[in-house]
Amino acid sequence: MASLTLNDFISQLSDYHGKETMTSKESSNLQIIIVELLIDNTISDFKLFKFLSRYLTLQFYNEIIEERNIEHKCGYFMCNNTNSNQLYNRKPSMVLPMTWKNKYCCKEHYQSSIFYEKQLGNEMIMLRDGIFTTEPFPENKPLYYENNITCLEEIINEQNKTGKSLSEIIELMSGLTIEKKDNTGELIKLVEDFELVEKNPEEEEVEEEEEENEEYITTDKSFGGYVV
Repeated sequence: MASLTLNDFISQLSDYHGKETMTSKESSNLQIIIVELLIDNTISDFKLFKFLSRYLTLQFYNEIIEERNIEHKCGYFMCNNTNSNQLYNRKPSMVLPMTWKNKYCCKEHYQSSIFYEKQLGNEMIMLRDGIFTTEPFPENKPLYYENNITCLEEIINEQNKTGKSLSEIIELMSGLTIEKKDNTGELIKLVEDFELVEKNPEEEEVEEEEEENEEYITTDKSFGGYVV
């Protein structure tokens, strides 16, 4: 799988450069381009991952994850692993614990993906202001799409280096303002829920085995939580 950089991605959108507005058809074509790029490539740096937020809604983000899963790839854009945990390509009839294994190669990528997802906007792409005319990471727009994204890996790395609290790190990395205060609180709570403190690998393996035995019950009507 090829590695995609920020410059590579921008060059693929050359037909849209300078556009102030988009038609519905142009918006649909843009989404097709982005899906193809993110299925055929892996993202090589956080700058592109953040920049993508200009063109992603929550729904579109999850659609891309699903398309990557269909190709047996981990749903996390910065991963080039095959998702060996995947059982089926179709959706379960209900969301069950541990079903994240069907989308991601590991728990860490699931957590990073959810953390990123929580920061995406829901405004229609065709209505977004200046996404083809504004330079990447504009210094005069601290709340602009990519400037408003913090990656979980960055927080973990910073915590390991500085020993600061999760709250301090997220606030510093997010460039906290009054407008972002509520969202930052949600991100802090989300990280705390992930239990970032490392566990003993043997204990975690036993715990996961117990969870699987408890949550995935095979009957004559279902397998691994999926109706058959």
